[in-house]
Amino acid sequence: YPHIAQLGQLPETNLYRNVNRYDNLIQHEGMLIIRIDAQLFFANTDYFKSDLEDRLAQNSTKEVIIDAKAMNYVDSTGIAALIDLDDQLRQAGIRLFFTGVTGPVRDTFEASGIVDALGEDRFYLNVHDAVNYIKFDKPENDGDLALQSNT
Repeated sequence: YPHIAQLGQLPETNLYRNVNRYDNLIQHEGMLIIRIDAQLFFANTDYFKSDLEDRLAQNSTKEVIIDAKAMNYVDSTGIAALIDLDDQLRQAGIRLFFTGVTGPVRDTFEASGIVDALGEDRFYLNVHDAVNYIKFDKPENDGDLALQSNT
């Protein structure tokens, strides 16, 4: 199964770290920030969905940010799981964001249509940019850079 870390902000920085490994991290109200430390594919999507459901049940969440910088591969089952997740979250009034998506995964996201399904405003270069967008309702984002692709 993939290691999934819940992240919080190091005070007075724009860095986000595992809440189980660092003390005194800031956890922004209404936001669930997680990092997937593995590929997302047919063998682990059920675990991923179950883990996320458990975390959502423990929090009053309005936004979920998935830091995907450690995700180096996603297959069609992983894509389907992410699209289903977005549908479920939307029905619950929760917005889904992605940050740090690597080049190969960006290419897969583009080819699969997940970017069009979610919208470019849901993709950011890093967690802090997504948090600022959510907290301050910044109209601009770095979607062009976050989704830059060679395909």
